[in-house]
Amino acid sequence: MSALTIACYVLIFIELSKASGASFLSQAENAFLKVPSNDSARDHLKFIASEPHMAGTAGDLKMAEYVANQFRSFGIDANIEGFDALLTYPISRALQLETLEGSEALWKADLEEDQLSEDETSSTEWRRKSFFCICSIR
Repeated sequence: MSALTIACYVLIFIELSKASGASFLSQAENAFLKVPSNDSARDHLKFIASEPHMAGTAGDLKMAEYVANQFRSFGIDANIEGFDALLTYPISRALQLETLEGSEALWKADLEEDQLSEDETSSTEWRRKSFFCICSIR
């Protein structure tokens, strides 16, 4: 019997036990069973993607606070820790395949994401930026 089959049997057993009102699960097992659903995960992702949250901006702090608060609501201790970061803002950017001599670009990547009419979050100015970031924990 594979580990996956055993895991499926365990999950079925737990679900049946929950349905019957059995209370033999540990606190950790009960916490595990409260994991968010696909729908709530989609809602969280939609919120996080709803506005720019570039490192060090107000949007970044807002998202960090949102995630920390969600973890706390699941009973997980969460803190926001600051750190120093060197974040460069590009003057120009390119990704291309050149000849060995470097005299001709054989292929050039489009480094801009498409704007989608059905996704209001795809029109942010940050979609046209490329970054290189170096971080160190204080």
